[in-house]
Amino acid sequence: SRRNMRIEPFFPATPAELSIEAFRAMAVEAFPNSWDRENIWGHFEELLTSLGETGADIDIFVNGSFVTHKLNPGDIDLLLVVRRPVIGYNSLSQEKVQAFSNRRDEWKRAKRCDFEIIVETSTLDDDIDEIIDQTLNRFSFNENGPPKRAIKLQLEA
Repeated sequence: SRRNMRIEPFFPATPAELSIEAFRAMAVEAFPNSWDRENIWGHFEELLTSLGETGADIDIFVNGSFVTHKLNPGDIDLLLVVRRPVIGYNSLSQEKVQAFSNRRDEWKRAKRCDFEIIVETSTLDDDIDEIIDQTLNRFSFNENGPPKRAIKLQLEA
């Protein structure tokens, strides 16, 4: 049955780091029969543009079924980590990140981009990597195969 069908992640180890182009080749172009992947990718590119407009330094991790061989994933799951130098030094970027975050439901429902945001602060400095790991582990559960592993996207500076 479909429920018991084994869905393999792209990578057995965690986390892999890829450029946007390499990730697109692996997650979209390798699935020419998946309209869902192409559609979700278009919305994901909109999300990247919106994030770029915040001016914040953001690490992007992709997880969930989009990093598996599932032909038609329901969405793309993202962990967005806003790095500390922007926060506190540039209140406009902070406001833009908040405005972006406030649109989370719209991104999830209409655009199939589901994300969580972690904002690094001076009080989180020592724990930020642990918090990232815990969050990614929560997203990695795969009832039909090995854990889904996050891919960290390398963004152009």
